[in-house]
Amino acid sequence: RLERGAMPLHDTLSVCAQIAEALEVAHERGIVHRDLKPGNVMLAPRGLVKVLDFGLAKRAPGLLGLREKRPGAGAAPGPSPPPSSGAPSGDDSITMGGAVVGTPGYMSPEQVLAGEQDERTDVFAFGCVLYECLSGRRAFPGHDSFQIMAAVLNDTPDPAALPERLPPRLKDLLDRCLAKAAPQRLRDIRVARHEIEEILGTRRAAALRAGELAGTANNLPQPLTSFVGREQELERCRAELGRARLLTLLGMGGTGKTRLALRLAGSVLDDHPDGVWFADLGRLQDPARVLETVATACGVREEPGAPLEHTLTDQLRERRVLLVMDNCEHVLDGCRPLLARLLAGCRELRVLATSRESLGVPGEIVHPVPPLGIPSGRAGEDPGASEAVRLFVARAVQVRADFALVPATAGVVAEICRRLDGIPLALELAAARVRVLGVEQILARLGDRFRLLTTSGSDTEVRHRTLRAVIQWSADHLAEEELRAFRALSVFVGPWSLESAVAVCGEGLDEFEVLDILQRLSDQSLVMLGRDAAGDARYRYLESVRHLARELLAAAGEDDACRDRHLDWFLGVAERSQEPLAGAQQKPWLVRLDLEHEDVLAAHAWSAGRESGALKGLRLAVAMARYWSTRGHYDLARRTLDDSLARTKGTAPGPVRAMALVRSAGFALYQGDYEPARPLLEQSLELYRAANDEPGVARALSGLATVATYQRDYDTARACYEETLESHRRRGERHAMAIALHNLGFVSMRVGDAAAARGRYQEAVRLFEGTGDDRHLGHTEGELGLACTRLGDPAGARPHVAAAVRLSRDLGAQREAAYAIESAAELASAEGEDVLALRWQGAAAALRERIGTTLLPAEREEQDLRAVGLRGRLGVTRAGAADREGRLLPLEEVLDAALAWLAAPPPRGAATP
Repeated sequence: RLERGAMPLHDTLSVCAQIAEALEVAHERGIVHRDLKPGNVMLAPRGLVKVLDFGLAKRAPGLLGLREKRPGAGAAPGPSPPPSSGAPSGDDSITMGGAVVGTPGYMSPEQVLAGEQDERTDVFAFGCVLYECLSGRRAFPGHDSFQIMAAVLNDTPDPAALPERLPPRLKDLLDRCLAKAAPQRLRDIRVARHEIEEILGTRRAAALRAGELAGTANNLPQPLTSFVGREQELERCRAELGRARLLTLLGMGGTGKTRLALRLAGSVLDDHPDGVWFADLGRLQDPARVLETVATACGVREEPGAPLEHTLTDQLRERRVLLVMDNCEHVLDGCRPLLARLLAGCRELRVLATSRESLGVPGEIVHPVPPLGIPSGRAGEDPGASEAVRLFVARAVQVRADFALVPATAGVVAEICRRLDGIPLALELAAARVRVLGVEQILARLGDRFRLLTTSGSDTEVRHRTLRAVIQWSADHLAEEELRAFRALSVFVGPWSLESAVAVCGEGLDEFEVLDILQRLSDQSLVMLGRDAAGDARYRYLESVRHLARELLAAAGEDDACRDRHLDWFLGVAERSQEPLAGAQQKPWLVRLDLEHEDVLAAHAWSAGRESGALKGLRLAVAMARYWSTRGHYDLARRTLDDSLARTKGTAPGPVRAMALVRSAGFALYQGDYEPARPLLEQSLELYRAANDEPGVARALSGLATVATYQRDYDTARACYEETLESHRRRGERHAMAIALHNLGFVSMRVGDAAAARGRYQEAVRLFEGTGDDRHLGHTEGELGLACTRLGDPAGARPHVAAAVRLSRDLGAQREAAYAIESAAELASAEGEDVLALRWQGAAAALRERIGTTLLPAEREEQDLRAVGLRGRLGVTRAGAADREGRLLPLEEVLDAALAWLAAPPPRGAATP
């Protein structure tokens, strides 16, 4: 038959369903055919299909008895397969014998490689036959056996040869049958038969004919596209449905609730033998019609003289039925009373509902449906493994058959998925644009996403034709007070707290009123609820929701007032962070500012365009300096401070401007930019002296001393630091004294007086231990350990270096971590661990490059001198390899390895400098 070309779709499905059934019977007996091909399939009269020639068949060890034999299944081959006649198979392909057995072009990759074979070998051959029936050409053509077998291993069948209107689930079945790796291939040929019978619409009749238990009666609509991802989500929902009478899948429109509900319902058909009935409430306008729609779905008709609700209850009273109610949110007044009465009167009934807000019926379990998983953006990650990317690619292939995820575009597709928050509807609408746009063009147009992400297909429900319509529907159902808050909250760019929401919403709302509104927005699936590290609630918008809310905010003319409140709030947060960031609350405040950093930057950007905002912007930049320093954001900090200083020149109060100058100079010094730092500090000193601000004068002098240290003017540096130390002592400022002592110790180290440095560092450590400033304590501990190492006391150095590594790791203090790793490297060198020393030195250098900070010239010379000695002992090749390895190590891995090494006993007879 195939010599005449492709078979019609219906004929193909009828033939291949019977081929699958024949293989299923053989597999149930533990027999693998191993030579399935068109020449071994006979088309008999009246449409009967027979699979022939079990000459290469073998019994698969462990296969027999693993699955129940289907009742009524035909006789399988006997225990010993009949010998092959050796005759040609009826086509122009010849069966091969020897170590590699089978027919080229139909052999699975494991057959070609003479590997282990089981029933999945037949599944691959079945996929080849199915493809050939549909296309009229071989799945893996070639001029000779070796070329054909190479194609099996390396190529994929040409999708363009398949019929244009091939059902998506049949294309998916082909892909699953023809997977190269056996573990990724369809495991059970029975699944292929069921899929084909579902497409044909003969599944239930086939089950009855075969003597199987009759398939569960249902009216579940068959999706037109494949189901992608959500494997773990499906398992959780299945478990919840097992213990719930009513399970509600909750989520914003477009998150895939209906698809998940249909997949879930289809997976539990056997648990509900009396039927699984699907009622779509999406098109209803009148809640009173819910009862009629549900009854119709269940096949229940109104009887004369009896209310329809009573008839429905009587029909379902003792039956194990699953009722799927889709799109309940707009007819809740009809759903709630009906479900309460049905669940009370029908003890075996279970209900699976989808809604944008909970139904509020007793016994309900709510399962929020999250967006699909998106790529994290971490280095080395495979974007194609994420659910969102898999869905985008699957839908893109449907509109452009040659679309594929390749290295050149994988990052772009991943960014599209992140920008669309993994919302399935948004991804599908974006993927549909692949027909006419490249993925780079799609990404570039996401700023106008509501115009980009639309479809005009007549088979698409009106409220799902645009992403905007999906979100707008929920917003339209908010009360006026809720809508005002919905608009106002769009000024946040990151997750916000309840306190932040109260500040930004304004309108005289108190905390409890805002909390009620947030609860309502969450119930409507417009706001996503999460938790921070302390377990406190944090709220956020999906990016597409925020886009719509921001449009509504601008249209309402409320933008300026809300952004001003946003700026005032985050200015207050930043200024309140100053004391705790220098004390015992460093870690929780760093974590908080990590969460709110993007909002702080947004507030600062807004200040630039406001008449009274420039000074607020300068204060905000000054207040964020400690956070930026700890996290290593040197370039950002310097740029923001300098921009703010330029905007407020001649208008900012002296003390505020002086502090900004000191902070900007400090970041310039961190980056090794000494010359620009000096005039900034001199201006600051002049302003502080004019204001008679003694602490400010000491602060500016300390900065100038640091410039002198960087420029090797150690006498000037020591004199300035000692002057500031005396100033701090007079005022009893313990924390400032500790910093001055640390700096004096640093100068002593640079002039080669490690003993004096150790004394200064020890006194500084004692003072820091009472302040709670773990950041500077860790830095000083590392320098104290370095002094001990240079004094020939590596054992004494270990606990101090370990403290430096631990504190910098726990705080996430990047610059301090670089210093701690360098102290560990010098200690390792002193103990004869040359490879370790160079590896850690390389890791510290890479970290400094990432955050944009440098060593002092004197420090660089010390480190280079040590590296020369290490290279001399190791050789250039080993030394270079150790340095490269260290540069590639993740920071967390380096810090953990250093702590483990420092906790171990030092080697006996460790070398000393």
